Amino acid sequence: MSYSRKEKSSARALAWLCLLTGAVIGSLYPLVPWAHATAPSADPRVNTRLGIAGDSGNGNRSHWLKALSSRDYDAAVQVAQAAALTAERSALSNLIEQADDLQLHKAPMWHALLHYRSTLGGVKSLVDSPWFFQSERGKTDARAELHATLAAFFTPVARAPLRLSAYCRFVARRDWLASQLSDTFDLIPVQTCPEFEQYKRYLNADTLTLVFPTSHPNSPASAFGHTLLRVDQAAQSQDEKLLNMSINFAAEVPPGVSPIAYTFGGLSGRFPGTFRLLPYHIKLREYRQIDNRDTWEYALKLEPAQVDLILRHTYELLIAEFDYFFFSENCSFHLLGLLDVAFASNPMAQQFSLWTIPVDTIKVLQTRELIESETFVPSAVRTLRQREANLTEAEQRLALKTVSRGLDEVSQDIDALQPERAAEVLDTVGDYNRYVRLKGENSASGLDAVERAVLCRRCGRPRRRPTRRTHILG
Repeated sequence: MSYSRKEKSSARALAWLCLLTGAVIGSLYPLVPWAHATAPSADPRVNTRLGIAGDSGNGNRSHWLKALSSRDYDAAVQVAQAAALTAERSALSNLIEQADDLQLHKAPMWHALLHYRSTLGGVKSLVDSPWFFQSERGKTDARAELHATLAAFFTPVARAPLRLSAYCRFVARRDWLASQLSDTFDLIPVQTCPEFEQYKRYLNADTLTLVFPTSHPNSPASAFGHTLLRVDQAAQSQDEKLLNMSINFAAEVPPGVSPIAYTFGGLSGRFPGTFRLLPYHIKLREYRQIDNRDTWEYALKLEPAQVDLILRHTYELLIAEFDYFFFSENCSFHLLGLLDVAFASNPMAQQFSLWTIPVDTIKVLQTRELIESETFVPSAVRTLRQREANLTEAEQRLALKTVSRGLDEVSQDIDALQPERAAEVLDTVGDYNRYVRLKGENSASGLDAVERAVLCRRCGRPRRRPTRRTHILG
């Protein structure tokens, strides 16, 4: 079949038109937003808009972002590293390369943040909740966990069951990695974390205090005492500190567990142990009023940066679970592990392997010269006994008569006393009534009619002399 000269000329013109159209479309391709679904732009401003900060080029370089969109952080790391071998570098591969050059996965701080302990074959974390780790191998592979954590920081989307993104949940890891990877960490898009900022503003912490309620014979978990941390502000009075928050680690025991099952479960690690933030006055009332336990408070000698780091790590641990053991991995052991992020190069918790007793942890803090001051808070029973000892025999009989017959029956007898002595009797009656009420109803709050009547009668009476109070606390 033959074509005329006119037909051949038209065909050549059409071919040139197609080539020219293709060239124009190709030149416009980088400007089309949907075209970047698989390939980042050379312009970092476009990448920032599209959430692909720090990458340039085409092809396989953005495949790690596809894995990231499904929250498969291990896969994202593998793709980024594989692409880097073919000179197709990415933001993630640059971060991983610098982290590996610095051997950050071997750093004591990384091990402290992940609660790793050395084993015969490597390391193993004491944390038992899988959602604490960003890598499927994170519990036993410090390097894989570090790589996956860097990958997770690129996405603002949380991975179930967590509500917050890794960037906003693991704030201590992020802070430390940013300080170590100063040349490349800004490749990670910045996220706003309002919950963490609210947490910091609410605590407004300046210092930490270790609180040690003494032993409680009716509880196997507290047979040697208990320890918790109180978050304090500067220049607070002892009464103001009652309104502060405390950091408590304890076993989560289901309701209805029998004493035998409770003991067996605590000895064998059957219960999960968790960190909780609780109002300190509630814990103190539990120890002082209900359990009749004396309490020692040890103000810790910490720098502001150390306090900030410990509270950042506390925020991370609020979603973690540990197997709880009465005598080894208990409250004192894990509180030392929490404090160890401020002393990663010389950790304290690793001194204890077979058992951990609260008194021994306090000795460690004293040896490290980390205790700035101590305060003794007597139990309700000890306070009552001291009040009784401060009364004469006649005043003791009057206090008993007031308890048994009521305030109205002894009004004239109380008025006959010197103001200071009447105040002592009324304080004893009020404290006794409150002690009995709280022992009978643990959740009781406020004042009952008797306590209000005593306080109204007490109003205008002088306070007890400071020397007597010092004697009671002695």
